[in-house]
Amino acid sequence: MAVGCKRDPAPVPEVESAPPPAVAPASRRGALEHLRETKRRMCACADRACTDGVRDELTAWVDRQIEAAGSATTMFAGADLRESEDLVRDTFACEDALHAKLPPEPAAPSPALATTALLAAAREQAQTQKPHLAAAAIEYRYARADGTLDPAYGELRVEFRAPPPGDDASRPVGAPVREHAPESADADCPTWTFTARTGAWEAELGACMPTVALAPRCTVAQVWHRAIAAGAPKDALATLAFSTAGWRFLIEDKPRRIEIVKTFADDCAPAATSP
Repeated sequence: MAVGCKRDPAPVPEVESAPPPAVAPASRRGALEHLRETKRRMCACADRACTDGVRDELTAWVDRQIEAAGSATTMFAGADLRESEDLVRDTFACEDALHAKLPPEPAAPSPALATTALLAAAREQAQTQKPHLAAAAIEYRYARADGTLDPAYGELRVEFRAPPPGDDASRPVGAPVREHAPESADADCPTWTFTARTGAWEAELGACMPTVALAPRCTVAQVWHRAIAAGAPKDALATLAFSTAGWRFLIEDKPRRIEIVKTFADDCAPAATSP
């Protein structure tokens, strides 16, 4: 009986995975032309809004090209790859060169100088000492149109006094209201002043006569908006005083012979989020 020999199976040849196909020459030429046009547009920009728009567009376009090609390395090859790198580098060089010439962007208003928040802070400090005290006079000095105090010159001054006594329920209708002397506990009431330059509060004590409590409906930004509509320069600094008569708006610059005085009613709709 013949005995057969078991043969080892033939080795399976290894198959190397083929690299992803490179972008077709015609597509590469179109992509290069797009990069050239992007560079021209960036170098023609005159402001940050333009450069930001071109940069965002370029970033989105590159992402789409990489997704279509499979990887960044297959978008271009050889001389085309070198030119594409040069174009992108030159595009961003134009952006950097323009930004170096432009003035710095203005800083965002500091939340710490928002006039609405500062008034609330003054009330909180006063009422921590004497819970029944109320604002009797409010003055924002050197306030900006965005509703914040100027960081170099701004001040907020709030006088607190005792509120008027409540109505006597036993008084007949039509009977005269008796005047009450201030209580001894209210012999001294504070005036709180915030200075933007130092970021500090200071208190002075004064006579504590009963007065009408002030609760402005309009914010500084809303009053400024009305003043601008009436011709006030929007880049100036103004002093705004609030009383029972409403708002008094003042821009005064004696060396430049500028004095703008306006009055506004306190009839704004509530705007808790405005400075």
